[in-house]
Amino acid sequence: MFSISFGTISGTIKDTLNNPVSNALIRIIYGTETIATGTTNSSGKYAIFGIVGGVYGSVTYSIAASRDGFIPQTKTANAKAGKTVYSDFSLWFLPPVITSITPTLGTNTEAILITIKGLNFRENVSARLTKDEIFEIIGNVSYVDTQTLNAIFNLKDVSLGSWSLVVTNIDGQSFTFQNCFFVFGTKSVILGPVVIYDNLGNFIGTSSLIQKGINLCPTGGTVSVLAGTYSEAIYINKSISLIGTGANACTITATGLGNTNTVTFNGTSCNGVIRGFSITGAGGNYSSGNGIYCINGANPSITNNIILKNAWEGIYCDSSSPIITDNTISKNQRNGIGCWNSSSPTITNNTISQNNSVGISSWYSSSPTIVKSFSPKIFSPYQNLK
Repeated sequence: MFSISFGTISGTIKDTLNNPVSNALIRIIYGTETIATGTTNSSGKYAIFGIVGGVYGSVTYSIAASRDGFIPQTKTANAKAGKTVYSDFSLWFLPPVITSITPTLGTNTEAILITIKGLNFRENVSARLTKDEIFEIIGNVSYVDTQTLNAIFNLKDVSLGSWSLVVTNIDGQSFTFQNCFFVFGTKSVILGPVVIYDNLGNFIGTSSLIQKGINLCPTGGTVSVLAGTYSEAIYINKSISLIGTGANACTITATGLGNTNTVTFNGTSCNGVIRGFSITGAGGNYSSGNGIYCINGANPSITNNIILKNAWEGIYCDSSSPIITDNTISKNQRNGIGCWNSSSPTITNNTISQNNSVGISSWYSSSPTIVKSFSPKIFSPYQNLK
C-alpha cells in the first residue's frame, strides 16, 4: 500500500513596474500535459492546491504564466509533499508597434495633430519625431486606447525632409517607424492626392496619378500618396521616396492592365524607398507578373507594405539587392520572394505565407540574408541561406 501526498504551488505576478497583474492564467505542466490551472486575484496572487509532490524528494513541474498584453513566461518548480512552493513572476508588457500614422506630412510653419495607429500602447506613453539622430520634437500625447494615440507636434522652423516617429511605453520599450513623416517648407494648397517635394522638402506640385508624380519628382525627393486605390503600373528608375499613408489605406493595383509588374525598380540609381502600400494585381510571368520587380542593380528599401495576389512573385529580385523589411507577403501565385542572378537582398522581420510555391527562393549565385522573417518554406538549390 502507498499514499499520494500533495503540495501547493503559490506566488505573485507583477509587471516590470511592480504593479500586480490580475486575471493572469497559470498553468502547471508535467511533461507536455497541463495538469492544473488557476488565475491571479486583484493583488496578482495565485495558489494552486493538490499538486502531487515527492515524499522523499520532489517532483519537477513547469509553471506557465500568461495574460493578454504581456509576454508569456515559464519557470520550473520542485513540488514537495505537504509543502508550499513559491514561484513569482515579473511579466514584460508586449512592446508597442506602429502600423500607420495620419497625416504623413506637414509644413514647418505650424503645429500638427498626428493620429498614431498600432498595438500595445500603454497609458503615459510618449512619442517623439526624430531626424538624423540629431533633431527631436517631443509630442504632446493623448492616450486613446491600446491601438490609438493622438499626438501634437510643433513643427515651426524645424528641419525639412523625412522624420521618424518613436513611441515609448512607460516600461521603456519602444518602436521606431522609420522615415514615416515628411516636413516641407512652403505652405501650399493641396490640389491632388499625390504630392511631390524636392530633396529639401520644398513643394513642387500635385497629381492625380502616382506615375506622373514620380516623373515630376527630382532625385532625392519624395512622392507622398494619400489614401485611396490607384490603378497603375509604376516604373521607377531613380532614387526617390514613394510614401503611402499605410498599407491598409493605400493600394496600387495593376488588375486589368495586362501583363505587367505592379511596381518596377530598374537600375543602379534606384536606392530610394517604397513604404505604406498594398501592392497587388500584377498579371504575367517572371518578368511581368510581380508585385515588385527589382532589376539591373536596383536596391530600394521596401518597408511596411502588403504585397499579395500577384501572378508571379510577390517581390522578384534580378541582379538586385533590395532591403526588404516589415512587409506582409502572401497569396502570390509563385513565391513570396524570388532571388535570381547574384541577388543579395536583406530580408528582415517579414511575414511570408500562403504563397503557392515557396516563401523565399534563391537561384544562380544569389545569397539572401534572412533575419526574423516568418516563411514556412525556403528553397535554395545552389547555396546555403544565411
